Amino acid sequence: SELDMNNQKSSMLSVNSADVNTSGSYKCIASISPPESQLVHDTEEITVLIKGPTLPVKPTVIASNSTAISATITWLVTSVAYDLESYQLVYGTEMDPEDNIITVMGEPDVNALNLVYYANIVDLQAFTHYYYKIIAINSYGNTTTEVEIFGTKESIPTAPPELLQVESKDSRSVTLSWQLPEKNGRNGLIIVYVVTCSSQSDDLEIINTTIAANITVEQLNPHSTYSCTVAAVNSIGKGPEANVTFTANSEAPETAPVELSVTKINTSSLLVSWNPPFIPNGVITHYTVYVTFDDGTEPIMFHTTSSATSFIINHLQPYQLVTVQVSGHTDAGEGPKSAEVMGRTSEDDILPPELIIIPEGSKIAGQTFSLLCRVTVPIGAVLTSVKWLDPKNLEIHSGGGISVGDESTFGDFSRLTTYALQFYSILTSQGGSYTCIATISSLHGTIMETDLLSYDIIVQIPTPSIQIAAPNYFYAGSLYVLNCTVQISTSVDTSDIAVAITWSKGDNKISVGDTIEFYVAETNISLVFQSQLQFNPLRMELDDGNYTCAANVSTEPQSPYILPDTGVESNKITVQANVPILEAYITPATVYALDVAPYNTFSLVCFAECPEGNVLLKKFSWFKEDMVINDDGVNTLITDFDIAASNSRSELIRTGDPIQTYEYNCTVSMLVSDVLEITASSIAEVKVKGPSVPVQAVMLREKEITNTSAVLCWNIPYLTYTPEQYVVIYHSSDGVTQMSPDSLISPKDFTATNEDYNITLTDLLPNTLYYYQIRSTNSYGTNVSVERNFTSSETGPSHPPANFKVDVLTSRSLLFSWTPPYKADESGIIISYTLDCQPFTNSLPQTYITSGSYQVEGFSPATQYTCSVYASTSADKGPAAFAVVTTDEDVPGLVTGLTLVALSATSMNVSWNMPLSTNGVIKSYHILVTTSSQDVYNRSISSDHTFVIIENLEKYTLYNVTVRAQNSAGLGEGLTDRIFTEEGVPTVAPKNVNAYRLNATHVNVSWVKLTLEEARGFVTVYRVNIFVLEGYSRQQSSYMTTVDAESSHVVIEVQPSFSYQVRVSASTSAGEGTFSTATDINALESCLFQLLLKGVPDCPEWIFSKTDEKIVDITTQIASKINQICLCSFSDAYISDAIFICTEEVIFRAKLFSTPYVNCKILLTNMKDIAESGTAGVTVDGIRLIIDEGCEIEISSFDDPFCTTLDGTQATGNSTVETAPTTSVPTGDVNYNIIIYTILGTVVIGIIAILVTICVCSRIGHKKKYILSGPQDQHHQANIELQAPPNPYSRVQIHSADNPEYVEVSAGVEETKAVPSPAEGTNKSPDGDSLYENVSCI
Repeated sequence: SELDMNNQKSSMLSVNSADVNTSGSYKCIASISPPESQLVHDTEEITVLIKGPTLPVKPTVIASNSTAISATITWLVTSVAYDLESYQLVYGTEMDPEDNIITVMGEPDVNALNLVYYANIVDLQAFTHYYYKIIAINSYGNTTTEVEIFGTKESIPTAPPELLQVESKDSRSVTLSWQLPEKNGRNGLIIVYVVTCSSQSDDLEIINTTIAANITVEQLNPHSTYSCTVAAVNSIGKGPEANVTFTANSEAPETAPVELSVTKINTSSLLVSWNPPFIPNGVITHYTVYVTFDDGTEPIMFHTTSSATSFIINHLQPYQLVTVQVSGHTDAGEGPKSAEVMGRTSEDDILPPELIIIPEGSKIAGQTFSLLCRVTVPIGAVLTSVKWLDPKNLEIHSGGGISVGDESTFGDFSRLTTYALQFYSILTSQGGSYTCIATISSLHGTIMETDLLSYDIIVQIPTPSIQIAAPNYFYAGSLYVLNCTVQISTSVDTSDIAVAITWSKGDNKISVGDTIEFYVAETNISLVFQSQLQFNPLRMELDDGNYTCAANVSTEPQSPYILPDTGVESNKITVQANVPILEAYITPATVYALDVAPYNTFSLVCFAECPEGNVLLKKFSWFKEDMVINDDGVNTLITDFDIAASNSRSELIRTGDPIQTYEYNCTVSMLVSDVLEITASSIAEVKVKGPSVPVQAVMLREKEITNTSAVLCWNIPYLTYTPEQYVVIYHSSDGVTQMSPDSLISPKDFTATNEDYNITLTDLLPNTLYYYQIRSTNSYGTNVSVERNFTSSETGPSHPPANFKVDVLTSRSLLFSWTPPYKADESGIIISYTLDCQPFTNSLPQTYITSGSYQVEGFSPATQYTCSVYASTSADKGPAAFAVVTTDEDVPGLVTGLTLVALSATSMNVSWNMPLSTNGVIKSYHILVTTSSQDVYNRSISSDHTFVIIENLEKYTLYNVTVRAQNSAGLGEGLTDRIFTEEGVPTVAPKNVNAYRLNATHVNVSWVKLTLEEARGFVTVYRVNIFVLEGYSRQQSSYMTTVDAESSHVVIEVQPSFSYQVRVSASTSAGEGTFSTATDINALESCLFQLLLKGVPDCPEWIFSKTDEKIVDITTQIASKINQICLCSFSDAYISDAIFICTEEVIFRAKLFSTPYVNCKILLTNMKDIAESGTAGVTVDGIRLIIDEGCEIEISSFDDPFCTTLDGTQATGNSTVETAPTTSVPTGDVNYNIIIYTILGTVVIGIIAILVTICVCSRIGHKKKYILSGPQDQHHQANIELQAPPNPYSRVQIHSADNPEYVEVSAGVEETKAVPSPAEGTNKSPDGDSLYENVSCI
């Protein structure tokens, strides 16, 4: 280009169709020629690289993250080799996946470096291994990664177990089996199965769990149907259930038949009946009836052919006694027998008894009546029972108004017995034929019933009750009704009763249809019949007289067991007609009218009343002063109403007449019996009002006052003239006078008084004082009430606070300020201001009493807030003022998700996520990588990237990686993690390994943990190796214990008599490092002691009973006594190898160990002090044993002589030995008991290499065991003499310690038989007997 105005010039070089040959170094040389000066040059060089066709760079897999159904694969591409690349993620369940492909397009920028791609895989099968590879593709070809593998996580099983079936079952249990759910439905490792069985019949649910694919469910009930479900469970949860239904097998009935009874049929047959068992355990197929005879006849049994619950025994003898039992059968067998029940057949015929029935009492319904059944019993018989049968041949029992005779006489030998049937109140329905039947038995028990003897009860209907209902006073001309009520006794309870009712006046019968109507009515309580005699109307003198009502009761049709009422019952009443009373009155008594139309019209009503039911005609007459008023059809209207009724009236309406006050008279006349006229009258006054202005409204008051309205109320005492109009005149304290838009009119009735009125004023101003009056107006003038005032209610402000402003102070604080709303808009008194901002902050909302400036803290940095403030009165809040503000930025928070992945032994990938609190716009991230001695990487990268690959690192090196986010406010706090590029095996052992005894049986081992640099990785565990020393050579007895990486000590259980060495090693994921130098733990120094215990009644028996428990009791008490003296935390753990020896008394020998603080020699001195006290002792098994001070405490060997010279019996914990003089030598934990046999003065010393256990079972069941031991490298014959005579089933077992085999020797037989030795590590013989405990005889 040409030189421009800025003195600049440019040049461009374009190369078209570039290829690899175009690559090279290009230079641009610029030169100028200043005047009178040499040429000046400047050069800029650039290298151009043209990429040729190249295969893509092989991707590097960074991570694979998976759930139960999905996975995310992430890979890294360090550079783009040629042109645009794409990537295929190929995955499947086979080693060479080809099934599924996901394509991801590459970055279009061919110069991009270190690109990270990912692909999401969905719809995977849970708990499944998937193989995958990544293929990078460009236009030149493709490259493929190695096949990688990932596994999906577990999820709840989606398939039930398969092939659930019943393998076997019985009545109380079932064995179920199944197979694993289908493979795709397991979704994890099946760890357990949940088996649930339930039965609706017994409401039982059984729940079991098992790890096997089969289970036996027990505690079932026989013959119950069960539904069992099996569900597979993995670590996530329980899957669906498989179901199987079955019925448990039957069992024989568990209980016997119940309610067994035996009933005689005749002289040769008995009926046996029962109910099924309560617990049949199945379906009853049949029953067995067992019959036993009292005469010694052979018992017999009968099998029923079905499940029927009765059976007839035939072919018996008269009066034969039998005993019967019954059992039930299911298809599984026979159940238990029932309890025994006895029965006897009938005797031969006997003579029947004689019966007589005697009636007593009245047979009128409602009265008491009895029948006596007199029974004569034949000689040689006993009265068994007497029964009464009703007309339906049903047995009668006491109750419901009936009682039967006393049964206390049954069974005696009286020849004459009376048995009564009594009716407390006999009913007509109880009429009929009643039967008495008696039962007798012979002296042998034969039962016989008599022939039937009956008696007919005929019940008579009682006389009815008659009542006549009538008024107390009779007036001529009225309608009257006489009611005759006939009530029948409730004892007449039949439905076919007929009642005849008649009326008569004097001796003359009144015929139906003249002045009488007849009907019958019945109630639900008793029989009630009615008849009416009506007078319409009642006439004077003609209807006066005595009236009679009579009734006759019968049945219809006639019943043979009911006798009708034989008489006629009646009742009388006297009727006397009287002159009626007539009354008259006018309403209203006073009438007001005006002298102007339309208020010069009035109306009067005259009422005439006479006795109720009066039907005589009445005549009304009206008078003004003394002048008769007639109806002229215009100004005077007279209308009469109901002149023939008891209550009549006449209405007078006058128009235009009243110009002054007058009296009006109403006269009523009525003619009685065509000869007697009676009259009544009443007077009313008509008053006329003249012109007048309204009276003032009074009782002014307010109600329902709001901020814009008020209801005003008042009262008008009376109307002075014509109707009035009312309005409200009102004004505010600084406003103009207004009149209510609505007005009210008084009633047209100008006689109204004390009327209340109200008007609602609207469109008022809030919080304003108003004054008002009531103005009353009629046709003559106006009047105004006194003035009254009220204040309208407050409301919320109508405008927001003014001048609302928000200033930013810091990234977390704001300054707010405002002024009150304009006073005219306050609508009340401002009581508070409420400030708030969104989004939410814990500092707001806040309420302030006054306006002003307020600083508020607690906001989030770099956040836009919309803030508001509004004012409130006591009534409501007003609208808000708003302001939008953004706080300043602050340094970012911690980044999240920091992940360090070692890509190789010398490189790693660092990735992270944006901070949760950015506090502004993240501009970059700073990454610092350090070792313990130097910084390796210290750079910032753009916020567009959240990962970085760091190379050129050292192997087996711990790197600390810190990532910080940065915005305009600065660097935030760093998040740090550590990583080894490649972990190595620790090259140093844990240091300062220390081991010391805590007590006799426990050692504490401690060490200093390795640093990460020393471990060359993260320590996973520490291993402690401890082994037993014998002298200075290592013995085979050793073991390892493992503790977690955070621990630096462990407590190990040891033996007090052994010496140990301890070593410690550390392990990382790469393997276990070297062990530390061995640390010695010396055996505790020991001393031997003995105690002579006095007070045992039978030494041999005492030491062989509960030997272990007694040794523990003695060592515990001895340790306690020693500790009371030495105060050295001495316990029974420092005493071991204890044995009992039986001489005249019990000798207790044991080994005593030094404690970390006190030597055993000193402890023996303490024991001597205890023994020499003379009263020291121990309590064992309830017996107080005294320690003999004369017996030497310290011994040098368990072979030392006893405290006496007598032969002894020795007990050592779990084994006992009967010996001649015995010596016991302790070596380690093993007792080698040398047994010295003395036979006929010849001493044969046998050093026996065989440990022998002998079980001798005598006829009375004694068990004895012999233990012999010696050097382990010799073998000898064992000549064993049993000191108790063996029975033919005794057995001897011989076991060699170094050549384990058993030899069985039969009692008295000199031959041996080798049998297999037990499994290594056990103490059981082939038949399961213990070698070290007493065994049972075989």
